Amino acid sequence: MDGKFAVSKSPLDTEMSVLLHDLLGIVKVAVISGGSCLQFKKQFFSNLPHDGRLNSLSLLPVYGTHFYRYNCELGKIYSEDFNGVEKKKIIDSLRKALADVSFKIGTY
Repeated sequence: MDGKFAVSKSPLDTEMSVLLHDLLGIVKVAVISGGSCLQFKKQFFSNLPHDGRLNSLSLLPVYGTHFYRYNCELGKIYSEDFNGVEKKKIIDSLRKALADVSFKIGTY
């Protein structure tokens, strides 16, 4: 979303809101972002007209690991969240891989 629809961490400007609203009247649109759903609400919905065209909008925050569809309000379809054990396993694996190649965090 950042740099495509709006300046980073900023709401849609009026021109982009109108263009996106017009596009939603023609096709279904899915927007993927690394930001959270809360960030979508602040950045994306603040200047977008709230009407029936939003039913053609799907949002995939957190790099597509969550899926929301608008149907009179933003509703979660799914969320791929890691539990504590899964997070620890992933982080430990990344640390091991970095150690195996002698990569030190903060160096390039």
